[in-house]
Amino acid sequence: MITEGQLIRALVLTGHLSVPDRQLLPAGRARASVLRTEIAAIVEQSGQFPPKIDPADDFQGGLLRRIDSHLFRLLCKAEIAYLRYEPIWTMDFTSLQAGIDALIRAHWPGHIDGVPIDWSG
Repeated sequence: MITEGQLIRALVLTGHLSVPDRQLLPAGRARASVLRTEIAAIVEQSGQFPPKIDPADDFQGGLLRRIDSHLFRLLCKAEIAYLRYEPIWTMDFTSLQAGIDALIRAHWPGHIDGVPIDWSG
């Protein structure tokens, strides 16, 4: 049986869940506490979220990286011209959880691929 954490991890890494998988989430929602746990585990394993993006790569959205044991940096990029991506802002955090919350709110305001985020859970 697939766990809620596994479903959330798949959702944040791929940006999508199938309809049957969405139905397995509590009330069809992504609980913020589980989002935080899964993203934190990925940062602990790989040093950043998403795990395989280089800051120099072309991408749209947020990249949260561990700079040292007490510093995390969130870089947000946007497409400024056709297939041309530039940093629009960078913010440093002394807490991984604060960085994760900022990443979630910046990258997925309200939902991930139509899966609502439950901030109370």
